[in-house]
Amino acid sequence: MGREIVRAKSPDDPGKCSRLWHPEDVTNVLTDNSGTEEIQGLALSLLGSDNACFSTKAFINIKRLRLLQLKYVQLSGDYRYLSNKLRWLCWHGFPLKFLPNDFNLPNVVAIDLRYSKLVQVWKHSALLKKLKILNLSHSHYLTRSPDFSKLPNLEKLILKGCKSLSEVDQSIGHLGGLALVNLEDCKMLKELPVTFYKLKAIETLILSGCSRFENLSDDLGMMVSLRTLKADNTAIREIPSSIIQLKNLEILHLCGLKQPPSNLFPTRFWSLLLPRRYVKFPPSLLGLYALKELYVRDCNLPDSSIPKDLGSLSSLEELAMGGNCLLSLPCLGGLLKLQYLALDNCNLSDEAIAPTNLWSLPCLDYLDLSGNSFCSLPSLRGLPELADLILDNCTNLHAIPELPTNLAVLKADGCTALERMPSFSEMSRMQQLNLSDCPKLIDIPGLGKSSPMLLIQMGGCTNISETLKENILQRWSYGSNYGGIYLPGNDIPRWFMYVNEGGRVSFQVPPNIGGNLKALTVCIVYSCISISRNYLHYINVYIINHTKLTCFWVQPPTRPKDIISGGVIWQVRLSNRKLKIEGGDNVEVCVAIHDHFPVNKIGVDLVLDNSISVEGLDFESFPYSFFRRENDDEGEITSNKGFADDDDVASQQNNFNYRCGLWSLIAAICCWNSN
Repeated sequence: MGREIVRAKSPDDPGKCSRLWHPEDVTNVLTDNSGTEEIQGLALSLLGSDNACFSTKAFINIKRLRLLQLKYVQLSGDYRYLSNKLRWLCWHGFPLKFLPNDFNLPNVVAIDLRYSKLVQVWKHSALLKKLKILNLSHSHYLTRSPDFSKLPNLEKLILKGCKSLSEVDQSIGHLGGLALVNLEDCKMLKELPVTFYKLKAIETLILSGCSRFENLSDDLGMMVSLRTLKADNTAIREIPSSIIQLKNLEILHLCGLKQPPSNLFPTRFWSLLLPRRYVKFPPSLLGLYALKELYVRDCNLPDSSIPKDLGSLSSLEELAMGGNCLLSLPCLGGLLKLQYLALDNCNLSDEAIAPTNLWSLPCLDYLDLSGNSFCSLPSLRGLPELADLILDNCTNLHAIPELPTNLAVLKADGCTALERMPSFSEMSRMQQLNLSDCPKLIDIPGLGKSSPMLLIQMGGCTNISETLKENILQRWSYGSNYGGIYLPGNDIPRWFMYVNEGGRVSFQVPPNIGGNLKALTVCIVYSCISISRNYLHYINVYIINHTKLTCFWVQPPTRPKDIISGGVIWQVRLSNRKLKIEGGDNVEVCVAIHDHFPVNKIGVDLVLDNSISVEGLDFESFPYSFFRRENDDEGEITSNKGFADDDDVASQQNNFNYRCGLWSLIAAICCWNSN
């Protein structure tokens, strides 16, 4: 709104506007040299287009320019023509190897040259007294930082992703006001100059992804203002003992190498295949009184390296130690403010986990114990705030103990020895239950008394009783299952009104229903014919109203799991609030996933109960012409090539009018979603 008001002041002569951002206006002004002193801000992005080149002489008359934002724009000529009143220079994709000497920037406060081709920032730097922010991120050819002696008031230095950067100039030690240094993913950087550790104002230091960075100086403790230190995925092997002098340190991240994103092998395989650094901590962390976050995942921590006083960090709110093979843990009962605790894939046994006293942490909200070796757990009722409990792939766990009534999410996929569950009769806040691939599980006491959940995943639980299965499906046919219900099975429940083989069913809504339809319950039976390497397969539901000529598509936010132990029943409820299906309408419902997950049967039931609250999924609407049937028996339709906005349909029908099967179109959509 404000931009249009500015533009309306001089619609015929954009060179007289105070701000220029419309590409056509900016291009005309720079091409015609029609800029005036009225212009104070100018922005132009040529990303993805031909790199047009403009002369710097176009800026001769733009003498009051204070903000210049260019993205992948070429300028040729003398840079002295640019306004010396410039305060913010943003030029992504800066094309030169260094900033020219005639680039007069006496008043500049911020320079943002991300994705530049700089090899050297300046050959002969001018004094930039007012510069506070320098961002050269992703300048892949930059080998060393600039000389900081001419930037005395710099406060923020951002060199993220400068993958060739191997040296930070020692003059950085003279920047008394420097508060933030971000060197993330500077792969060639091995160290920081000694002078750096003398800086008293540094609050944030980010070294994550500097895979060759080996040492933090013993002088680290002199950085008295440091609040955040992130050094994940580096070569650091020892934390200097002086770290305990950092009384203001709040965030400390020292995670090791992340596991490759693959479902081919388990995490433990990668931990053996890929060598990981060994990180040695000082014997005590007392002194880090302000520490709120400690992340030391995948650091190959031996038991002897874990400070015994870890449980004395009274301000700690988040602790992540997953991926370390631990035989024992210190007592954590003193972490009274702890909200997040991740001890996944630590090979913890019953003996190792017993003395931790983590079962009585009053503020704990999230607990991840997945991938461990213990056989049992004590009652978790002493964790009143616990909302998320993750126990995936605890293959020795026989029983899940009593749970706090506040729990909202329980994930215990792949617990192949799990036989017993606690009572769910008081679990009124439970929203998500994941128990896939728990073949020994038979029953879940009290599940029928709990409130309807948003998601239940129990595919691969091949021994659950038919009574439990029917209870879940029938009770929650009308529940607000946002992500759906996944259960083992090979048939649609008997109470569904409309059932058909394959992935599509057509029906006419009974005329006497009128406008009272509350929702549709859709149920399918699908199978998995092979393990997929793609994590992006979703269930796609299409609702086509051939009476009202409307089409909708919805994709619930959960993905089917690769389970080949039998058929899987998936059921979801879809609100009629947007579908607007009424009595007498001819409706077609189609469901498709991917070639790996063929749909064997489909069923639809009508929900009429007005007492049910509707919390529907978000639907996408498409023109009916994409799905118009021409032959009911064969399910053929007339379709346009690809999807378009409603305004484009008429014009595209003339260009793309061909016949294809409904399944061909749906398959194409599924493939687009997977790629």
